[in-house]
Amino acid sequence: MRGRIADMTAVQVNKAFGTGAGQIGLSIPRIRVLYDEIAFNPNVPTALLLKSLGATIIVSPWISPATMKSNNNIVANIGNGK
Repeated sequence: MRGRIADMTAVQVNKAFGTGAGQIGLSIPRIRVLYDEIAFNPNVPTALLLKSLGATIIVSPWISPATMKSNNNIVANIGNGK
């Protein structure tokens, strides 16, 4: 599985979400954030650029909270399938 890139560049955002010639015109990005709110800060410039392009932004954590997992931990325990 491919790891997360740090953030999209302005060129990548404009290519994917722009509506001009040679641009894809996507409209709903999902920004993955870690469980720690400080980790969201690097995504703010991209979120603001996406908003300026009219995108509807979905921001969500990558993992379920520990309280919703059978091992009560945000880290999966691969050894026993949980």
